[in-house]
Parts: sequence; C-alpha cells; structure tokens
Amino acid sequence: MKTRRQRRKRAVVGRTESSRSKMVVVKDEEAETPVELRKAPETIIIRNMSSNGEITYLQRKAYNAMVHIAQKNRKGDEVTFEVSVAEFASLCGQNTPNSRDYLKQMAREVASIRAEFDFRGDSKSGRSGWGVANMIAEVYISDDGQSIKFSFPSELAKRVLDPEIYNRIDMRMQNVFTSHSALTLWEITTRYWGSPNRRTFREHWTTWSVILSGQKEPHAQFRDFNKMLVRALDQVNAHESRFKVIPHLSKQGRKMDELWFVLEDQEQPQLPLDSLPAMVSEELIKRLRAFGVLDEEVSSIALSYDEEYLLAQADYTDKRLKKKDDPVTSPKAFFMSAVEGNYAKSPRRTVSAAATATPALPRPLEKLPAKPDAKQALSTVKDAWKKAKLEEIRATFVVQTEEKKAEIVAGIEDDLRKIAIAWKQYSSKGITKLVETTVVDLIFKKNVPEPSAEELLQFALETGSFTAGAAIST
Repeated sequence: MKTRRQRRKRAVVGRTESSRSKMVVVKDEEAETPVELRKAPETIIIRNMSSNGEITYLQRKAYNAMVHIAQKNRKGDEVTFEVSVAEFASLCGQNTPNSRDYLKQMAREVASIRAEFDFRGDSKSGRSGWGVANMIAEVYISDDGQSIKFSFPSELAKRVLDPEIYNRIDMRMQNVFTSHSALTLWEITTRYWGSPNRRTFREHWTTWSVILSGQKEPHAQFRDFNKMLVRALDQVNAHESRFKVIPHLSKQGRKMDELWFVLEDQEQPQLPLDSLPAMVSEELIKRLRAFGVLDEEVSSIALSYDEEYLLAQADYTDKRLKKKDDPVTSPKAFFMSAVEGNYAKSPRRTVSAAATATPALPRPLEKLPAKPDAKQALSTVKDAWKKAKLEEIRATFVVQTEEKKAEIVAGIEDDLRKIAIAWKQYSSKGITKLVETTVVDLIFKKNVPEPSAEELLQFALETGSFTAGAAIST
C-alpha cells in the first residue's frame, strides 16, 4: 500500500458582503490518506525490562513514529535517521511551544527503555521471535531544536525496519486513544484480524496485565486489572470500525486464570476515525466534576497523571465518601490528596514532562456547520492559547534548580497561601505535582497579559487551532 505525505490545512480568506474578511480553515482531502506503519509482531507484544518502571502511552507512540519515519526514509542498511521536530511531533499527536525541552525528556525515556520482545509469560506456545534489547540506541536534538536524530540497535533494526512478517497500522489511529492499554490492545487485536479463527493467544491474566499496562509487574488483584481492561476495551470498540473485541476468561476453581480476545464483525461498520482524539476522556471529566473539580483543573491534573491512575483514585474517593461514620468535608480536597498520596495504591503512572505537551487539536469534522459561531471559535482558540502558555511556563519551571524554584515560589507566596491544600503540601512536602500545577497557574495569572485578537489569530495560524467551518472576523 502506498502512502502519500500529509498536507497541511489551507487557510482560505474570503470577503463577506460587509467587506469584512473572515478566515475558515478547510480540510485537505489528502489528510485522509492512511499513514502506514509496518509493525513487526515482535514489537507489538513487549514487556518492559528497564529500570524506569514503565512504558507510557506517549513512549509507545513515539517509538511507532520513529519506526514509521525509518521505514519511509531508509536506504540500504541505514540505521540512523533525522527528521524535523514538526513532523515527529505531528506523528506523536503532540503540539507544544517548547518542543526542545519536551523532546529532551521524551528522548531520555525512550532511549532508556529495555524491552523483552514478543513476551508471552511462561507459556510454551510458539513465538514469532524473541529477544531483549534497547528499543532505541541513540537520540540527538539539533542545536536549533528544529530536528531530531535517532538510531536503532543494528540487530533490532534488521527485524523492525524491513520485517518479512508485519501488521499494517494506520498511524492516525494511535492518537485517538488516551492510554497505553487501549493503544496496545488495539495493536494486538488488529494483528489477529486477518487470522482464520480471529482470536488472540491465551495467557494468564497477569501476563496480559504487564503487556497492556507497560508496567514491570502485574496488578496485584484481578479487579484492579479488570478496571483498566474495561476502559481499554471501551476505547478500542468505540474507535475500531471493522470488528468488535470480546474478552474471554477461564477459571481455576474460583480464581480467574487465562484471558484471550475474540474478534467479531461490526454489525454496522462505522466510518473510520469518526471519533476525535481527546486529552481526557468524558468518563474522567464526569467523575471529577462530581467531586467539585473544575474542567480546567481536570486538564491540569491530567497533564501530570495517567488517566487510569486518576480513575483508580476516583474509585477510592467514591468508596470513602460512602462511609457515613467518618464524613468527608471536601470531596475535592480528599480526591486531590488521594492523587498525591496514591491512596488507592494503584500502579503510580505519573506522566513525565514528555507527556505534558499539549495534544494536537482535533481534526476538522466531516460536515461543516451551516452557521459558524465566531464567539465559540474565538473561545476555542483562546483556550488552546492558554494551555500552550501554561505548558511553556511549566517547562521553564521544572528545569530550574531547587534553590531557584524556592525563590520563584517566594515571589508568589501570598497568593499560594490562599490556596489551602497547595500551601499545606508545599509546607510539608515541598514542590509536589499539585504544588507545581498551582504555581504554574499563579505565574500565568500574574505575568501573562490577556492576548489581543491579533495574537490569537497568529497563534491559530501557527498551530491550526481553527476547526473547520469556524470563522473569526477581523
């Protein structure tokens, strides 16, 4: 299957009857061209063997992007490749104003991942190939921050860059999910879509736990793993247009044993990619709203913690609220403390700075609205502008020395004291994730002026923040 390079959206400026110009960003038809990755089976089913403890959603997307770039540009036995930061970030579904800091953190993590390929627990079933290797050998970023250069271990490159057996993956799909477990489950099940029996291999549920979570160790209890699995299944079945994934479980006595998945035809096939990529799922937003957490606070928290981790803390908070003999005064404050202290004892999947990049904004909808709402479009652009500014401040703050961070906090101490939960944590624990998010927000409010219409327009042009059919009059 041949692929064509995606083209940028085109800004069309026209004149209205009142001689005022408006800009509408329209979708280029070539953007619908599949972006193909030929992924070797060995790299679909992997287990993390590195010391950093996990393979995250962003790291898996970044690795897919590197393999795709290498396959597209490889000549001969080449194992080193260079590409623009813009192209790489686009494939990862990321859009950040401080790309160099984000890429440096991502590069550290991806280069440190040591994985066991085609891992299937202790099963005696046949393997398509097995090995342990670093996923990436080296990563470099140019002095001007405009390009990224990376290389693969020579033996691994033979297997992953020109595989004899592979699964075709549309790279656009990886950005519609919100977790490592959902993306991994989708990659695995698509591998078996073309098989005669349309079912995956059978393994103990703890094997599936480490494969889907990216953690070194499985969930301690099946019920915790099952919560993650259900959310992953919901996402895959919501976005996959060809088949539906049905889980099957066997038991040994009263204990859950082996797990496998069967693929069934969709009764009414959807249009591919009919769902938009989201930074936070609707389920998480609804759950946290019930505790009194504001939408903008949900987005800030999601920049620091994996969604599955947050949902586990929400489950714990719900259970705690039901204890009538020991009432909770503030559900919101209790939830925030649960997140910071991991009350649910969930696998701690703190999202690193690499994952705090602002996700790429959703692609335009298929059908243009008849009457674009200019105010709504302006509000959308302003929200995206604010999010980008917050991440720019965060990226600058996290690289400071501890002494410099303390100096910065001292400058906003009066405002920080007014936010009781953040000040309490800072006084007892120093700069936690919650304190960091609060400090970044206070710096933004204190130092960043309201943007002008011209600044918002320039930001929209640079980042593609207009949705199709939305117009801003100037």
